[in-house]
Amino acid sequence: MDRIDRRLAALAAVLLCGAVPALMDATMVNVAVEALAADLDGTLTDAQWVVTGYLLATTVGIPLVGWGLDRFGARALWTFALALFAAGSALCGVAWSLRSLVVFRIAAGLGGGLVLPLVQAIIAAAAGPLRVGRAMLLLTVPGQFVMILGPVFGGLIIESLGWRWTFFSQAPLCAAAAVLGWWRVPSGRRNGSSRLDVVGFALLLPALVMLVHGLSSLRPEGVREVSTGAVAATAWGAPATALPPSTWVLAGGVLLVGFVAHALRGRATPLLDLRLFARRSFAVAAALLFVTGLAMWAPLFLLPLFYQRVLGADALDAGLLLAPQALGTALGMAAAGRLADRAAAARPLIVAGTAFAVVATLPFALAPRGVAGAALGAALLARGFGLGVAHVPLMPLLYGGVERESIGQATGLASVLQRCGAAFGTAALAVVLSAQLDAAAAGARGADPDALAVAFGRTFWWVVAFTALAWVPAMVHRPLEAQRSASAGTRPHDR
Repeated sequence: MDRIDRRLAALAAVLLCGAVPALMDATMVNVAVEALAADLDGTLTDAQWVVTGYLLATTVGIPLVGWGLDRFGARALWTFALALFAAGSALCGVAWSLRSLVVFRIAAGLGGGLVLPLVQAIIAAAAGPLRVGRAMLLLTVPGQFVMILGPVFGGLIIESLGWRWTFFSQAPLCAAAAVLGWWRVPSGRRNGSSRLDVVGFALLLPALVMLVHGLSSLRPEGVREVSTGAVAATAWGAPATALPPSTWVLAGGVLLVGFVAHALRGRATPLLDLRLFARRSFAVAAALLFVTGLAMWAPLFLLPLFYQRVLGADALDAGLLLAPQALGTALGMAAAGRLADRAAAARPLIVAGTAFAVVATLPFALAPRGVAGAALGAALLARGFGLGVAHVPLMPLLYGGVERESIGQATGLASVLQRCGAAFGTAALAVVLSAQLDAAAAGARGADPDALAVAFGRTFWWVVAFTALAWVPAMVHRPLEAQRSASAGTRPHDR
C-alpha cells in the first residue's frame, strides 16, 4: 500500500489553510446573525438570507469546478476562488445595510462554493485511487476540529471586536493559502478547447435555486419565527413570496428534468457528467453524500435552536454544546482511517456507523427535556462518532475507478448532491419544526418548555429517519466490483 509522502502532506497543509475560512464561515456567521440584524436594523426573518443567500451561491459555484479545472488549471482556479471569497467577505464587513450584506454574501458564496470542491479534486488527483482515502483524512479530521472551534471563535470575536470582524478575519488565511498555492498546488493540465455548458448552466442553477427556495418556503402563512439565531421561518423580501411554494417547486422540477435530458443527450461536455452514475461505486457514494447532507449538515439548523429554546442556552453556549458532535466525527474518522482504502470494509463501516448514529439520535427524539445535559452531550459525541465512521469509505468509493481527467466532474457532481441534501434537509426540518411549534401555540402552550421539548422531539424523529437512509445505498454496494474497478482504473462510461 502506497504511503503518504511529504509532498502530498505539504499539499494537504496548503489546501487546509484555504479550506479553514470556508469551513468556519457558516458556524461563525450563525453566531453573528442576531448581532448584525440588530446593528443593521433588520428583523431576524430578513437576516436569515445572510445564511440562505450564501448557501445558494455556493451551490451555483460548485458545478463550475470541473469546467474551471479543465479550462484554467488547478492553481489559477484556486487563486481566483480564494480571492473572490476573501473580497466578498471583506465587503460583508463594511456592509451598510442588510440588503448590501446579502449581496456581498452571495459574492463570497460563489468563491466559497469553489474552494471546498477544489480541495477534494486537487488532493484526489495528487493522491491517486490507492491513497485517496488516507489523503482525504489529512483534511477531514482537522476540518472537524475547525467545525468545533468555529462557533466558539465567532462568539469571542463578536464579544470583543463586533460582528463585522467575523468577516474581516477570513482574509489573512485566504491570502496565505493563495500565496502558498503558487508553491505547492500543481498548475494542472489545461484544455484550451473546453467550453462552459451554457445550456446546462441555464437549466441546472435556476432549478436548484427554485427547488431550495420552494421547499424552504413551505410554511404556514404568518408563522412566527422559530429562531433567535441563524435561520428564521419566513422569507426575506416581498418578491420572494409573490408566488406560492408549489409553483417554485414545480418550475424547478421541470428545469431539473430538462437538465437531465440535456446532460445525457448532449454531445458536448455537460456541466455535470451524469454518465458517472453508470459506475455503481460512484452512484453509491454520491447517494451517500446526499444523505450525509441530510443527516450531518441539516441537523445543525435544529440543534442550536433546541439548545437555545428548550434548554435556554445563549448563542455561544449553544456553540459549545455542539462541540461533542464535531469531536466525535473526528474521532470516528481517525478510528476507521486505516480501513479507508479497503473496498471490502466500505459496507460494514457505513452500516455500523449509521446504526451508531441512529441510536445516538434517539435521546433527542424521545425525551429531550427530561434528559440531562451531560447525557445529551454524550449522545452527540456518539452520533458524531458514528457519522465519522460511516463517512470514511465515501471518498474511495467516489473516486475509485474514475480517471484523473474526470476527477473534477466527479467532485462537482458529488458536492452539488451533498449541498442539495443539506439544503433540502434544512428546509424539511424547518417545515416540520414550524408545524410543531404552531401546534404548540394553538394549544395555548407555546411558552411551556415541555411543549417546546415535545415539538423538537417530534422533529428529531425526522433526523433519525434521515440518518437511517444511509442503509439503502450501502446495501446496493458491491465491494468486490468496487475493488476491481479501483485496481483497473476504468472509466464509468467505458464499462
